Amino acid sequence: MLWIVGIIILILVVVSASLRTFVPLLVAVAVIGCFLGNQYEEREDTLSKQRISASELTFDDLVLRSSFVSYYDLVGRIMNNSKQYTLNEVQLNLTFRDCPGDDERQCVLIARTEAYIYTSIAPNEVRGFMAGIHLYPDVRVKGHLVWQYQVVDTKADRV
Repeated sequence: MLWIVGIIILILVVVSASLRTFVPLLVAVAVIGCFLGNQYEEREDTLSKQRISASELTFDDLVLRSSFVSYYDLVGRIMNNSKQYTLNEVQLNLTFRDCPGDDERQCVLIARTEAYIYTSIAPNEVRGFMAGIHLYPDVRVKGHLVWQYQVVDTKADRV
């Protein structure tokens, strides 16, 4: 849609000599408008990452399901304990270990990856989620798989 406006302005500048004097002013206004819009978006993105802390989220019933050869689904529920913000995104760091027995000191790190959960959870509400995780095909578990997660980042909007 913006390109249509640009074409119309270009036609008017070519046809009308009086509009040529205003072209530098129009360009300056457009550049300043784009700069201010970009600054606003960056500020809003920074603020959205500071609204909900990891301690305000509660994860329940987390299960890692194998879906294909090297693909897994992380399934569970998230409770948004924030009083005023809607949760939109959660970034998790996942660590996978191969453990030969019950002694976790003998576990070997086999993979690290990230998972992104895109959702919309209002304050004091809970939602189910499913996030796809890819591990490389050469990751083979000889004992039993032990995995952990850590919340790295959240994004939230005002209600």
